[in-house]
Amino acid sequence: ILSSVCVESFEPTRHLGRILLDRNLNFVSNWNKETLRSTIESIVWISTISKSYEHTMRLDFACVTGSISAMLVVFLGELLTPVSRSLETSVRRHFGQENAKDSQSLASSSSFMVILYGYAGLTKLLAHVKDVTLA
Repeated sequence: ILSSVCVESFEPTRHLGRILLDRNLNFVSNWNKETLRSTIESIVWISTISKSYEHTMRLDFACVTGSISAMLVVFLGELLTPVSRSLETSVRRHFGQENAKDSQSLASSSSFMVILYGYAGLTKLLAHVKDVTLA
């Protein structure tokens, strides 16, 4: 919540801070509406903390890197979800599913892409950078 308030306090990042604050304050509603997205955000957060701690043995650094990576996934998800949902709606209409407008029924493939690229990026980064602080 503290990082959300800090991001929200600056004019250029105010909208992003509100998104983060909403995720924190309305977490039950977010989990009910966007289970896949919330799961991905949590997995990225926890796994980044775990991997960072494993490589640095510093819990403070691991928590910061985990929180920053989770914020980036939240922002990326916010950008990609509308695009992927409109693409998915178009594909479903093409195959005859007229009621594809319901956002709850859409799989939100942007979350899958975030996992795929996030995992690949983290794997490549850790394979080629020996000191995680440089990453």
